[in-house]
Amino acid sequence: MFSKPQRDSLIFQRFKERKLKGSSKDSIFNPKVSNSVPECFDTNVDKTVQKGLKNESQNEDSMVVANFKELGLSEVLVEVMEEIGDFVPSEIQCVVIPTILEGKSLLLSSPSQPDRTLAYLLPLIQLLRRDREFGLNSKHPRAVVLCASEEKVEQCFNAARYIIHNAELKSAKNHASSDNEKLNSSIGLMIGTPCEILQYIDEGIVVPAELRYLVLDEADSMLGNHLGPEIHKIIRPLQHHDEKSNVKRLQTILAISTIAEVLGKKSPLLERLECDHAGNISALSIEMEEAEVFHLTESLDALRKKLEEAMNSL
Repeated sequence: MFSKPQRDSLIFQRFKERKLKGSSKDSIFNPKVSNSVPECFDTNVDKTVQKGLKNESQNEDSMVVANFKELGLSEVLVEVMEEIGDFVPSEIQCVVIPTILEGKSLLLSSPSQPDRTLAYLLPLIQLLRRDREFGLNSKHPRAVVLCASEEKVEQCFNAARYIIHNAELKSAKNHASSDNEKLNSSIGLMIGTPCEILQYIDEGIVVPAELRYLVLDEADSMLGNHLGPEIHKIIRPLQHHDEKSNVKRLQTILAISTIAEVLGKKSPLLERLECDHAGNISALSIEMEEAEVFHLTESLDALRKKLEEAMNSL
């Protein structure tokens, strides 16, 4: 049974086709970059989504979110996204970015892998840059992103490096030279496979007690590939530290593949949704308590059960 905040955070959206002129969501992951301006953004959203909706009597073409700034992203990050041709956030980004900026742990899913990655990378980078400005940076990483494969590590690293580098350049133009040392310092983000991160922990490069943010990208794939023991070796010290610490708790993000991939295309639940003509699930976000996050990483079955319970509760 879900509490009201948990149920309110579980959002399903059915969007019409985006008519974006030349916009490329893969631009950070692909050398080809488009700077074209979107022609229009036509949406039709379920009544479950309340934030940002205009009165129902108004034109159906009303925008839900017009740009990344409305989601709470800083000016420099908005400019970075606009320069690569991303003017309008995707469905999953609209749902997830504000929640992460509020410091909440969550489970997210979207059919688009690039959109899914940017949905957590953008707010994570903003939080880390904010922490650094407040003097909370450390010589050890404050954030770790676990990826299922070396290929995914490279994709995520390239996207993060591009965003961070360009955001730092833009910030440097607006700061005095005395602040350049701070702007050029690391924001404390580490990206790697579970095995790589475990090695960094053994070498003292990553100190679990100093981690503030943890992301498991394609968590279902990692659990399905029997990486659960490695994940638990990383998470266990974080769990114990979180229980004893008086400081702000660990924020965890579990990013998973599409619902169909996790539950299986022959899932009775998905078959029922198809029979009910419920449409495709384009964005899913579930807020979670930290203790629940540890439970969900125990096995793929635990993750599937959570999704089934969430979807059945609607």
